[in-house]
Amino acid sequence: SQIRIRVPNSGSFYEACQQVLLIEEASLVALQETLGNFMDKLKEWRQLAQRVDLVTLIWTLYQETYFLDYVAGLDQGDQRQANLHAFYERVVEFEAGNYKGLTAFVGFIEQIMAHDQDLAEPLLLSEDQNFVRVMTVHASKGLEFPFVYLMQTGKRFNIQDTQKVYVPSKRYGLGLDYLDIKHQLQYPSFIKEAIKLERRGQLKSEEMRKLYVALTRCEQKLVIVGSVKSQDQVQTKQEQAVAATGQELVMNRALRQGAGSWLDWLLMATAFSGRHPQSTTDFTNDQVRLTYVTEAEIVPLLKASASRPWLQDDQNWLADLKLTVDQHEVTSEVGAFIQSLLESQYDYGLASKTSSYQSVSELKRLYEEPHNEKLSHFTDRRPGQISWDWLSQEDEERAEESETGQKAGIQSIRFTGDTFQAPRFVRERQAYTAAQIGTFTHYVMQQLDFSAL
Repeated sequence: SQIRIRVPNSGSFYEACQQVLLIEEASLVALQETLGNFMDKLKEWRQLAQRVDLVTLIWTLYQETYFLDYVAGLDQGDQRQANLHAFYERVVEFEAGNYKGLTAFVGFIEQIMAHDQDLAEPLLLSEDQNFVRVMTVHASKGLEFPFVYLMQTGKRFNIQDTQKVYVPSKRYGLGLDYLDIKHQLQYPSFIKEAIKLERRGQLKSEEMRKLYVALTRCEQKLVIVGSVKSQDQVQTKQEQAVAATGQELVMNRALRQGAGSWLDWLLMATAFSGRHPQSTTDFTNDQVRLTYVTEAEIVPLLKASASRPWLQDDQNWLADLKLTVDQHEVTSEVGAFIQSLLESQYDYGLASKTSSYQSVSELKRLYEEPHNEKLSHFTDRRPGQISWDWLSQEDEERAEESETGQKAGIQSIRFTGDTFQAPRFVRERQAYTAAQIGTFTHYVMQQLDFSAL
């Protein structure tokens, strides 16, 4: 504030600081000393920005200004620090995408602001808070929780990679179908079937490793949830698994490879739980409990089951739903009021098309000469010819004539590279007089070289 009071009409704040340093006044000695140190530091940072990458520059600013420590003492200091760290991580991601330099990053931030967007705020979770975390199995690696719910274990494995026309393999090459041109037939080749078997084995091996991670995340209790068609089908699969394995402790390999979901592996494993000797003292096989819950038992527990008609067996669910809604007779006055609400017109439609924000840097670039590579992609997005002076009385009247503003050539009332009015010689389509045509003719004849004739 002291700087602006001394030089109120100095333009930018940086220019104001420079002018204050030039004032010779005893009362400004302390302020000038502080400003001098700041300007020297700013010059040092500007030189540093030319030598190092943006990530190093940001972290250097954090350390030399102690800004992380400063925000920690403010209200919601933890969240402020998390935002600064998230900003630093966003800079790392930005430079990882082959974008370099402070100018490019500032342009990236301006584009985000131009679209009324913002960087996502990080969520702070402390260890002593009680909360539910929903995450993938990959994200849970290295973490442990008191209670774990493993959901959708009945979901089928994704083996779409083996269903394509060609199946690649690092070891065997490319597996393709065999085309019998003579008989107009197409069928899988032996090499393709071999590669498909190899690929299925790799995919299911990865699924088994993920299942191991999921089963080892709990500290106290693990609840595994999955869907099956019927309890009899599960018992049949378990009996088949026991019969195919015999007296061995390891499940038959063909059964393991033929499983289509995590739940298939888990249900078959429960059939062999009594064969394995007890290997730990804090866990017994009796602690494994298999519970079946039918759809009829689940539906009454759901809230607002009337809004879920597909869960009801009653064929007259629509009529039952209508009975739960209060019926009111619609009078002419109520109908007219509802119609007025539906057909209402906003009185300030032009204001709703105004850009809420436009940075100074964006306006500055409009007056710069564009790069050659940008000229080839330049397109005029104006709907028709634009011949209006910005925010003139005539423009407002013409804008009011059109609800969308298209006739007036208004493009969200935002200055962009292609919203300036066309040059006068393009806009004016008037017929030339005979005197003007004669002047043009004489001028052309003067410029021509007739010595070669």
